[in-house]
Amino acid sequence: MKRNQERKRKGLASYSSGARMVDDHDQKERTFKQADIRLLILQFLSRQPVYMANQEVILFTLHEFGHAISHDQLYVELAWLDQVANVLVDRVSNEVHIAQLTNDGLDVANGARVIPGIRYPTPFELIRK
Repeated sequence: MKRNQERKRKGLASYSSGARMVDDHDQKERTFKQADIRLLILQFLSRQPVYMANQEVILFTLHEFGHAISHDQLYVELAWLDQVANVLVDRVSNEVHIAQLTNDGLDVANGARVIPGIRYPTPFELIRK
């Protein structure tokens, strides 16, 4: 304890605070990644003719944007969007999930509504439509 206090006084970080900084950075990165994945799902659904897609098409799109996530991770994000952003997720069977965008989800995808946990679209993303 005294050694850590001395190190702090001299401007040296203790090992435990360094580990905490790494953990904080990892947590922020995971949080940003989740928020980005959620926005990408909403934006993808907003560009579909009937505002719906199955999990395989969504997963492929996320992989194209650099988010190589598992089916289980996708199901977690779809369940979160179902509860928070009113994206309708219909579980046809254990293997098939279909997500359908609602007006609330469309508002988020277009930047007209903000939901904590979903990344806000950049101006470039809003202009591209």
